[in-house]
Amino acid sequence: MKILLAVFMIFFSMNSYADLAKAKSCNVNKDEECELLLNRTIDTLASSGFYCPDGKIANNNIIDAWRKDMALNGNLQKVSTHVSVGFTINQLGLSCKR
Repeated sequence: MKILLAVFMIFFSMNSYADLAKAKSCNVNKDEECELLLNRTIDTLASSGFYCPDGKIANNNIIDAWRKDMALNGNLQKVSTHVSVGFTINQLGLSCKR
């Protein structure tokens, strides 16, 4: 699991020039802009082939699970939003790269 998180950190940190979701503390802030930023992060992961929707779990469920993961795992707060959302998607079993 540590290796998987390290791979996420290396791969996705290259793509995060400005992490607005992290800057706005979207892990605790639930305003409309944060919801939009997090939904776009999930869409980006889907378009890059990392996230494969199963048709059962909505983006809001992923966002709720991500917020719980962020609260429980201090290491996730140190990485970009792409990496931490990718970690949650993997934990939910929705990663295309299993």
